[in-house]
Amino acid sequence: MRRLFAGQLQRNIGFNVGLQGAMYIIPLLSVPHLLHHLGPHQFGIVAFAQALTQYLCVLVDYGHPLTVTRQIALGRTDPARVAHAFWTTIVARMLLGCVAFAIFVVCLQLLPHDGDETRVYWCVFPTVIGSVVFPSWLFQGLERFRTLMSIQIATRGLALIGILWLVQTPADDLIAASLLGFQGFFAGAVSFLVALRFVNGPRGAVSWGRLQASFRDGFHFFFMSAAVTLYTSGSPFIVGLVSSAENVAYFSLCERVIRPVLVLIAGVAPAAYAYIARLARSSHADAHSLVVRLVATTAAMASVVSIAIMASAQVIVSILGGNAFLPACTPLRLMAIVPTLVAVSNVLGISGLCAMGSGSAVSRVLTPIALISGPWIGFLSYRFGATGAAVGVLSTEFCVTLLLVKAYYSRKTTDPSEPELDEPASNGRDGSDVVFVTSN
Repeated sequence: MRRLFAGQLQRNIGFNVGLQGAMYIIPLLSVPHLLHHLGPHQFGIVAFAQALTQYLCVLVDYGHPLTVTRQIALGRTDPARVAHAFWTTIVARMLLGCVAFAIFVVCLQLLPHDGDETRVYWCVFPTVIGSVVFPSWLFQGLERFRTLMSIQIATRGLALIGILWLVQTPADDLIAASLLGFQGFFAGAVSFLVALRFVNGPRGAVSWGRLQASFRDGFHFFFMSAAVTLYTSGSPFIVGLVSSAENVAYFSLCERVIRPVLVLIAGVAPAAYAYIARLARSSHADAHSLVVRLVATTAAMASVVSIAIMASAQVIVSILGGNAFLPACTPLRLMAIVPTLVAVSNVLGISGLCAMGSGSAVSRVLTPIALISGPWIGFLSYRFGATGAAVGVLSTEFCVTLLLVKAYYSRKTTDPSEPELDEPASNGRDGSDVVFVTSN
């Protein structure tokens, strides 16, 4: 077997980590500017709106970055198969986007807010539209990480320039929200247009059978992603429901310091996903060995970062937000432990269980924890503010990591070539139930 970080796998990990960095580290550069010029209250409102749209983006994704990535990776030499997977997924995401819009409108009616906050929510919503047409799963399945990274760097870099130039006072919260919303929209639109160059199959038809298979295949992964979002990037939404905008701001500062570390760590698993899925078809032993080495490497690197953040929490908070955000120091020290836990759980869950055909085991771990973690984080946030939310997230991540380690080592490995993900059993090939016709 090749060395762990050799050849194509090394390039994939490098480009995907770069992609994740573009998605989160570039926006992180705007955080000190937003914190200082918007203040705790207005920044908290924008962060709450972003957390709401994050939930909706998870609905639109519906597990496609895992299920469709695997389909394309295993059928990449067949242009017709890639084209069918691409257009079926795009149509499915359009339908999910309509559902997300309806949920968004209902939330605006139910959540307590004033007119200014409503406008902030609408300004951030284009992120969801961009997510509908953002084909990251195609680029990952074809291992075209360089293209995806270039688009993300360009769009998020332009948004950063706009924020630094145009956001100067708390009254500029709508400008900040608009720039944050449209960076996701333009990234999705440009990525979709570029993706058409790689979809070279014949004109295809999207049938109800294919759509049903797409939703069925992504069901477990959707709940897995929704569960993770509930106690990770969606936590500011929970804090905002039960606590003040200031506590949302304190917690969001911590979350935005930790998030870039998490996504850099998370970039390893998706990059290795297609590689391990193919490797597991020939040798489960080799795939297992690679997963173990990935876990050890990412956990070691994450531990160093966790210790550094804990030791310098007050300095980080002072630099990013100033004295007004000093209450965020204790939550940040608590959340600094999270990257080490995620380094283990992410690789075992995605590169281990999912890539080797046991994704339902991950869903069985995460779904009940998510149902508990929401009320748990909400209760702690209500009683102890941002510090309580940090305790809730940390304890949840600990439970997830422990249970995924147990699930990985006690699993009954399934055949990764089974038709559940590789070739949907009901795919409407006969064309009798065609409902959408697409062309490239």
